[in-house]
Amino acid sequence: MGCCQSLVARLLSKGFRKRAPSSSIEHLLSKSLEEDDSVLLPVERETFSGVFKVSETKLTTKQTITTSERPSIGFIRKSKSFSDTHPYFGVNLDKQPEIEGVPAIVIVLLKYIFDHKIYLEKGVLRISGAGEEVDGLRRYCDIAGPHLRGIEANDGHAVVSLLKKWLNMLPEPLIPDSFLTKFIECAKTNNFSEPMNFLAEINKNVLKHLLFLMRVVILYQDKNLMNCRNVSNVLAPTIMRSLKIDLLTSTVLALEQMITNFEQIFGDYKPPEMWGNISTLVEQTRLLQIT
Repeated sequence: MGCCQSLVARLLSKGFRKRAPSSSIEHLLSKSLEEDDSVLLPVERETFSGVFKVSETKLTTKQTITTSERPSIGFIRKSKSFSDTHPYFGVNLDKQPEIEGVPAIVIVLLKYIFDHKIYLEKGVLRISGAGEEVDGLRRYCDIAGPHLRGIEANDGHAVVSLLKKWLNMLPEPLIPDSFLTKFIECAKTNNFSEPMNFLAEINKNVLKHLLFLMRVVILYQDKNLMNCRNVSNVLAPTIMRSLKIDLLTSTVLALEQMITNFEQIFGDYKPPEMWGNISTLVEQTRLLQIT
């Protein structure tokens, strides 16, 4: 093992910056867990600094961590085994690690989308990202768990695809099936105050940030070719999943109305502090007229 560490040290000292493929990362994790508790992955420091940066004041979790950069394999081992670490996917909203009242994975993925202006990409929300990169990003999030603070990606569509995968894997849809008829009925009068009262606070918070993203995408529809109907067609089946196929068209129309009446529903929107200063984008969406 000492020989392996020495080789890694030499590569890093020479400016080694090639990112290991996701399959290699999984192999390194498994191998390191078996051999040495203190080994750090031989991949570029910037990548893992982003993934594992810790800010305990923003973290809703019973766990604490002392490292200021990234946890060692030993820390991951003491938390949970690699194969059993699934803090976000297929987990109820109220059981997931949070940042500012929202599952951390939502805040982190949306931050990446806004920081890198993925909303300008042609076909954003509709075009799927590369499967291998989506799987790799999911593994990053699983390993980081409650310490997730950032990601690195080569494909912006993969980040959006991961967000949609997370939504699809929620045990209960963001807008639960039991409230769906109420939302559809209220969409006809553009009055969502009553059905919103039925939603749990965490569901409303997630929905609010997702609707903001949708409005930003529509704001730049001349570049990304995604108007309100296109966005609703893509995301309604994910946000308002239902076993009743005949409700599909109604859910699309309901989501359109929620996007259009965003200000009425949520009032003065305030983005999470972690996103930094995006006040210009917020102001632009306030002026957006959807027809």
